[in-house]
Amino acid sequence: MTQRTVVHSERHVERLARAGEMAETRVSLAARLLDALAPSVRVATPETTRLALEIALARVAAKDSLLAGVAGAGGRAWLWTIDAVDEAISAIRAANVPERALAEAARLSGSAGARATTLRRAIRALDAELERIGLVDARAVSSVLTRVLDQATPDQVVAAVGANTLVARGIVAVPQGAGTVVGAKYPVS
Repeated sequence: MTQRTVVHSERHVERLARAGEMAETRVSLAARLLDALAPSVRVATPETTRLALEIALARVAAKDSLLAGVAGAGGRAWLWTIDAVDEAISAIRAANVPERALAEAARLSGSAGARATTLRRAIRALDAELERIGLVDARAVSSVLTRVLDQATPDQVVAAVGANTLVARGIVAVPQGAGTVVGAKYPVS
């Protein structure tokens, strides 16, 4: 039985390697899994994503109550708006907020509903623009990887991981005694 440990940083990988353990970072593991299980997926650089967002927002701005005026005025205010939308997308993707949650929030009245509508429209437009050029937002890799892993067989996952046991250290805090990984498709042992 082989074991691979997933850790937060290269420093931790180096420490475990000195102890004879096979280890890698989450980012490295995600990249390897995508390469092995979804070789056609290409991840956009942050710069490419930012440019794609600018193009995407320009395409949808006229239909959006919050973006239309600022886009029409252009200049620094428009660039700052793009930056703010980009930061919001980062926060949404980092929190792994499902699209349906934004859809529900978009139904709210007032500014909260308007902001959710704008963000939902921006994310869809960004993803469509990146897809048009054969890329995926790096901030969405975990969602893409989730779909890829759901479609893979256990043998494919074991081969891609390079071990039949995968241990995470220092990545997620689980209350002592919890003992269950929510959503785990593959047993660990």
